[in-house]
Amino acid sequence: MTTPLIWLAAFPKSGSTWLRFLLHHLLHGPPERSRDVDARVPSIHDEDVSLWQRAVIGGGVVLTHRERASHAERYRAGAGFIQMVRHPADVVLSDAHFFALTQLDRKIETDADHRPVGQVMNELALMYVQTVLRVGKVPKQDRLGMGTWSENVESWLACRNQQPSVLVRFEDLRANPVAELERVCRFLRLQRSPEQLAAAAAGADVVEMKAMQEREIREQIPGRFYNPRHATAYRAGLRFVRKGAVGQRDLLQGVVGERLHQLFGGTMVRLGYTLGASGSVAGALDPELRAFRVIQREP
Repeated sequence: MTTPLIWLAAFPKSGSTWLRFLLHHLLHGPPERSRDVDARVPSIHDEDVSLWQRAVIGGGVVLTHRERASHAERYRAGAGFIQMVRHPADVVLSDAHFFALTQLDRKIETDADHRPVGQVMNELALMYVQTVLRVGKVPKQDRLGMGTWSENVESWLACRNQQPSVLVRFEDLRANPVAELERVCRFLRLQRSPEQLAAAAAGADVVEMKAMQEREIREQIPGRFYNPRHATAYRAGLRFVRKGAVGQRDLLQGVVGERLHQLFGGTMVRLGYTLGASGSVAGALDPELRAFRVIQREP
């Protein structure tokens, strides 16, 4: 059967790279390098537009970080979408780290004071967090039509009755990857055995992805995990794949947590997300949001 076009809609740093690796295992087998995932489960944000243009025309799963209206202005609807979400506290922290990774080399080159690398790293991450807490998003997210975390999430949730879709929370995927992958496979009308699901979960876990990442950095293999423009950042220990953590505490200090609730509270409640003394918390998800309608596959 032909795989129709399926959008993977996720705000940046919600775990979409991990889900793309998992889908590669299920659809194409284990990837030998990260570039295989970019080629077979592509992203519209990849610099090589040919990778995703083929999938948009011929079918497959394609990642978008855009909010729904911005996305729909540019791309065809497809047969349905997978929506992946993650607690906004963890999203902000993860994206702050990624911002430092991508900007560190340039910042060091232009730093007239020649400050220690660690100090510059912390400054970049703090700059990112302060911008998000002030206006809900950074300029790049605005420029690329992503919106704020809540705008992005709500825009896709609003389309659940218009198209077949399945909602996947990062936290649920971390807690029980086999069960969540089984939901995704049912949505895609993809028959995979429990053994195949378990093999995909094991083959694309954080340990395996980090091992691939270190190999590609060490051997300077271009792809998701290595970019020669970030050499200083790699030497400083910054990485694309980190811990894949749930329940981080860094954003729970006083007014910071209150500001997150001001910005995203309504959507957080809808998704079962709270902030507690032990970190970001994912409670039970409303059964209506766990329900899904399967796609129609072409013969």
